[in-house]
Amino acid sequence: MWFMGQQFTEDEAADLRQQWQDRYPKIVHSARGGNGRETPQQRASATSSKKNRLAAWDALLTLEATERIPPPWHMRFRSDPYGNVVALEARGSCVCAFEVDHIFPWARGGLSVVENFMALFWRSNRNVKNDKDI
Repeated sequence: MWFMGQQFTEDEAADLRQQWQDRYPKIVHSARGGNGRETPQQRASATSSKKNRLAAWDALLTLEATERIPPPWHMRFRSDPYGNVVALEARGSCVCAFEVDHIFPWARGGLSVVENFMALFWRSNRNVKNDKDI
């Protein structure tokens, strides 16, 4: 596993995940349905915002996986952090659609701000759920 340019063994990664889970426990949702810092409506509004969607799309150009796509195609296609090809115009459950998701999980107190967003292929995004640190 690689994180912040450093390679970790499986055991080191498991230790790091446990440290994060101890330091940032899952927040029991409040009566108003939020994560203690934001409401679900604020989260939904931020992740569907055109501005945030474009910022997450632009951030994909910094990933090494995008280098596999020829530069002339970068206007339409990029790779997400898992190496899946995504397209800006694709929506819903299309083969190349992406969703904006939180890097630091919302359920653990992560804020819905552009710095905490990444673009993920929709199916990968839904497969890594359960508010886990990965």
